Amino acid sequence: MEALETEIMLALGYEDPYIAEKE
Repeated sequence: MEALETEIMLALGYEDPYIAEKE
């Protein structure tokens, strides 16, 4: 579900280190 988490990250307008590492 990386794509979904990325969309949430973009929607919130900030970079989540956890998501950034998964990509």
